[in-house]
Amino acid sequence: MGSKSDIATESLASPADKRHLFPVQYSYNYLDSLPEFFRLPNLKLNDAFHEQAACSAPPFLSTNAITISPEAAGLPRWTALNCFRQSKHWNAALAAGIEQLKLFAADDFYGERTRKGQSFRQVSSKLLQNAENGFLRFTLYMFPECNEHKAKLMAIVMVYVFVFDGFISHLRTQAPAKTPLQVSIEKTIRDLQSYAARGGQDVIDMLVEFCTHPPPPPAQFINLDEFLAYRRDDAAVRQGYVLACTKFSIGSSVEINSPKLQTLVRLFGNHIVYVNDLGSYEKEKRAYDEGKVEYLINTVHMVEELLSVPGQGKTVTYGLQLQVECDIDAEIGRLKGELTDDEYDFVMACVATLAGNVLCSSIMDRYGGDKAKLS
Repeated sequence: MGSKSDIATESLASPADKRHLFPVQYSYNYLDSLPEFFRLPNLKLNDAFHEQAACSAPPFLSTNAITISPEAAGLPRWTALNCFRQSKHWNAALAAGIEQLKLFAADDFYGERTRKGQSFRQVSSKLLQNAENGFLRFTLYMFPECNEHKAKLMAIVMVYVFVFDGFISHLRTQAPAKTPLQVSIEKTIRDLQSYAARGGQDVIDMLVEFCTHPPPPPAQFINLDEFLAYRRDDAAVRQGYVLACTKFSIGSSVEINSPKLQTLVRLFGNHIVYVNDLGSYEKEKRAYDEGKVEYLINTVHMVEELLSVPGQGKTVTYGLQLQVECDIDAEIGRLKGELTDDEYDFVMACVATLAGNVLCSSIMDRYGGDKAKLS
């Protein structure tokens, strides 16, 4: 009999697609106890997603990815969304991301610059540990429709987010010696610009914007809406960074800031916040309790504080997530007939991005750690 990891991976995809699977080695059940009355709502967008997959090949369902089923593999699926995809180019993307981390770890100019008390060299070296089960998986499940070249670029950009943090501005203001890292950075920027008409420039602009962190939170939030407005910025949705990557992945020319799409963009942002905060809550709470961080900026915590429901923050936050999924479903239905083909493809690709984000919360080592490792 195979290991739990082998069994989970074996069941993730259809027999025809198994050769493309990226092995799953972690399974973190961050919502292990919920009231019995919780039921997943039926979303029409799931049917639309799979019906279109069966009869055509739109940009949001390319030959660069395979459809997967976490539920069939016995993995946690804390969402009503059933639009999970995985990149076929995981090996190439992973190699590109790891190579970029190694360049950071070895670079004399940038390596010694600091972030939160650690040098970029230290941060990169830490991220290299178990890199195949770390943040690089976001690229493979959130932006699965990238071709191989784009998948590599997305992995490198993901390294910039997790290593650079507040450091991107140095690219605009300084001209260091041509180290291998700097040469690689400049090449990545040029490669992204080569896709300028199809989302590449958006990724550059939003990456720089995202890496300029918002100020510390106010001493007290008045309500949950105020907190979410702050949290959307803090959680990588600032000016549409995540959505810019989704747009890039399918080669879309859609205008993300179109008034027609703004309700969906807001809902997508809230969904990312809820999912990330549910997955990371236990880890962040420990860090806060141990005095390692100054703030606990997490929806689960804020729900308990603002709504006075101690011990019920996860339950309420998950309920809010499911409500957002229903709202997304309703808004897509409302816009039916109004969306152009390009807009519809982008919206459905965003739905797959959201589903991929949920999956990553469970199958990375980032939140569950060694306790979640499949033997």
